[in-house]
Amino acid sequence: MLRKALLIGGLTALVAVAAAVAGDRAAPPPKQRDAILSVMSRGRDALLAGKARRACSLLTHHGRLQALRFGDADFDDPPRTCRGVVRREWEEEHGPNGGLTWSGDLRNSRFRVARVKGRRATVKLKVLEPYGPTVTFRLRKTEHGWRIHDSDAVPYGD
Repeated sequence: MLRKALLIGGLTALVAVAAAVAGDRAAPPPKQRDAILSVMSRGRDALLAGKARRACSLLTHHGRLQALRFGDADFDDPPRTCRGVVRREWEEEHGPNGGLTWSGDLRNSRFRVARVKGRRATVKLKVLEPYGPTVTFRLRKTEHGWRIHDSDAVPYGD
């Protein structure tokens, strides 16, 4: 009898731990997931259309500061605003000497909500081609809804 009680107690503890771990990784409620994916889709649409104001409005303050790193990395005389960086990147991409690199990848990609914990979310962007990169985005929930906060695609260093 004692053995059976210990076995049942051990199984109950194991199930409780598994439920706690699964709960931490459980899919977010559909409404929350849809809101997060909507921000990502609207951001992609704005970038592809060259709508700098719309794209930058979907970033947190930190996200807009991070956007400046693209200007610093890509231009000798970088723009000093998020909108300036987006406009300049779009013009470079679509101008007569543009190579159409990032827009093709962005158009041919899918988003997946990887994790939501409180007011923070992680989204993965996967470029749908053989060996296409995966980019991680971190979002924050603000008084204006979900906003893109950071990404591992942001250039670092000199």
